[in-house]
Amino acid sequence: MTPILLLDLDDTLLEIGADRFVQAYLGKLGGYLNNITGIPSEEILQNLLRATRTMIQNDNPDRTLEQVFNGIFYPALGFDYDDLIPSVDDFYSQVYPTLQSMTSPVPGAREVVDFAMEQGWKVVIATNPVFPATATRQRIEWAGFPAQKYPFDLVTSFENMHFAKPNPAYYAEILSQLGSEDTSVLMAGNDWSEDVFPARQAGIAGYLVTPSNNPVLPPDDDTLPHGSMKEFSTWLQKNRYESLEPDFSGVPAILSQMAATPAALATLFGHLAQKNLKVRPAADEWSLTEIFCHLRDVECDVNLPRLAMLNREPDPFLAAQDTDLWAEQRDYLHQDGKQALSEFTHARMQALDRIRLLDAPGWDRITRHAIFGQTTVQELFGFVATHDRLHIQQAHRQIVYKRSTD
Repeated sequence: MTPILLLDLDDTLLEIGADRFVQAYLGKLGGYLNNITGIPSEEILQNLLRATRTMIQNDNPDRTLEQVFNGIFYPALGFDYDDLIPSVDDFYSQVYPTLQSMTSPVPGAREVVDFAMEQGWKVVIATNPVFPATATRQRIEWAGFPAQKYPFDLVTSFENMHFAKPNPAYYAEILSQLGSEDTSVLMAGNDWSEDVFPARQAGIAGYLVTPSNNPVLPPDDDTLPHGSMKEFSTWLQKNRYESLEPDFSGVPAILSQMAATPAALATLFGHLAQKNLKVRPAADEWSLTEIFCHLRDVECDVNLPRLAMLNREPDPFLAAQDTDLWAEQRDYLHQDGKQALSEFTHARMQALDRIRLLDAPGWDRITRHAIFGQTTVQELFGFVATHDRLHIQQAHRQIVYKRSTD
């Protein structure tokens, strides 16, 4: 399978001096919107920062970060989104580009990206998605990667993501949007707490991009691969990247996948018309509507009842169910696919609310399963996360099928 390379942007590919840059950016944005609205710049920035914090803290897959931001920022200013967004767009097209002079490409960054793309890897700009796409794509250009020459497989922004750094679900959502391939994955970034540590929690290997003369390493991990971007380029070409297989068995990785699944499905397929959701790539293949109905019913009729049983009984026995039969028995093909995805999302949120309350002994608790025998709660929900990934792969094949028929 095709390896995946995730790359942070700010102070990884683009020298930006994040604190200094953000201060200048906020000052320009606050002043620009003050001229438009008459609202004091300080008030505008307070609401901007509050909306940004809420994006970073978001832990639910039912709204994109853009929807989270818009639901806080514009009402706080007393403006409708439609009234103010043209001025915001003008800011990003006219004023934001003036910040380029504060930045410079990181030496060695182009060699890394060129090498990965020449190898045929998938390359993702995994920057914290608290900016709109236009701002992120401008910074990518400033880093020396024009869009026409560097077709990244995914660029994360607040329009296409539901989770932000340092939430491990951000990384699970990226892999899910790419189709949850069984392949090697590496995250490279300059910040241990934002880039490498949460990626590791999601089961992904990391490389810490640091100044080679003064590396700032986590105190408990002196084996972490690290170095300047030039050193990373050398390391990447010498090491067996294909051996960096993810490990999704940890509790944070399980929770991350469970949160990311409905989020990624909404991003990939939520815009499709009902008739397109019902297309079967082959007679024996499920349509997207059938996949969504299956995920919904497994969540509502299997996972949620099992959680209730685990809470209610000291030594529960979990019966096996052949849920694949439900597709025909419940006539999934003729149901509402968009409604099924929405119902799956909200059922999954209920499940997450319950299992996030588990402590370490709760995850280690022994239970009995009709097929798997004696197992732990962690293993049980590891199966749920694996089941999610299999159906994301199945749903992603619809994209390949559509391309082949266009």
